[in-house]
Amino acid sequence: MIPFQSPNGTNRREFASSVKTSERNQYRLLILSMFIFAILCLAVPVFFSARKEVFEMRRDTESLISKLETPIPMDNEELERLRSEISLKNDIIQTKSNEIAALKQHIDPATRPLDRLFRPGETPLSSIPSLAMALPSFHKVSPELKGYVAEYDFVAFPNEQDVFISKKMRLAERFIFAWRVIEHIFRPSAKKKNVIDIGANIGAVCVTMASLMKQSGGKIFCIEASPDNFALLFSNVALNSLDNVYILNYAITDDVDAMPALELHVNPDNKGGNSVFPSWNDSIPTITRKIPTITLDILYSKFPEEFCEVDMIKIDVEGSEGRVILGAEKYFRECPPCCVLSEVIWRHLERGGTPVSLVWETMKKHGYTSKSPAPVTDNGDGTDFMFQHSAPHCQC
Repeated sequence: MIPFQSPNGTNRREFASSVKTSERNQYRLLILSMFIFAILCLAVPVFFSARKEVFEMRRDTESLISKLETPIPMDNEELERLRSEISLKNDIIQTKSNEIAALKQHIDPATRPLDRLFRPGETPLSSIPSLAMALPSFHKVSPELKGYVAEYDFVAFPNEQDVFISKKMRLAERFIFAWRVIEHIFRPSAKKKNVIDIGANIGAVCVTMASLMKQSGGKIFCIEASPDNFALLFSNVALNSLDNVYILNYAITDDVDAMPALELHVNPDNKGGNSVFPSWNDSIPTITRKIPTITLDILYSKFPEEFCEVDMIKIDVEGSEGRVILGAEKYFRECPPCCVLSEVIWRHLERGGTPVSLVWETMKKHGYTSKSPAPVTDNGDGTDFMFQHSAPHCQC
């Protein structure tokens, strides 16, 4: 009997096994083909559905663009309303921009413009405010003081508008208001020659000092918050061609970021009684004015050379003296003046949030000691204290 041989020479068993393997592979291929076909049956409709949605979205977008490009009919009333809204929003944007610009200026004192400051020689007669042009001038001659005499012309408020300083300046040609203060702050033999007058009012002390210092040497900074008082201060400097005076229309405080401007209560019949605090007498009506603020430290950053040559500071600002001193931290630390003559009225300082104890501690920290009170000034309402720095050349 001849044994079975497959075409390729294998025996029956091997042949049967290879046939089964081939059938199994064909079965697997069939299953894979059916799986792929099922996936295609599901995917193709989804693809075409998504494609259809894309085409529809594109068509809708093109339609919307076409509508947007087409002018919408609108009546005049609606147009005017929209214009008003746009104008209002522009105004708001401009206001906010101005506020931001103002805040930026307060961040860096060196870049803050002093738009209310006039340097020596910047007070021409042609610029005298109309308020002062209508007032008659009168002549003043001071008593001799340390070998010098001040002589100048002066304008002041009518007596009924200023029953104190203006009225007293008119008493007599040789009567000088606050003469006892001037005797203390005019120091021609001092090592440093410059002076700062804070609370200069209409210039009774400032102009007398500037006239004396024009002969002896030195410059004076005269700072006044009230715009009306400043108008006459400016006029008195211009009237006498005083070219050694810096005049500023600011309220001196301790923190311009916290208080970029303050309300000044203007006394209607006592221009020396203006204050950031309401009147003690409720029966006296006051007018409120908004005044920009500045600190001595900011001015020091603007005029370092001039401030380092300051011998004397006079402060008389109706209860804000403490704020002035607190705002001179850097100045008193780096380049302290020899003498500080400040009005001290206990109740006013308390009201301003700067009690006498705080003022004394601050001055002591900067190397100052309080001498015995200087003679009371002409107002009879407070004591002027003289603070002297510990530097050897300082003798106040």
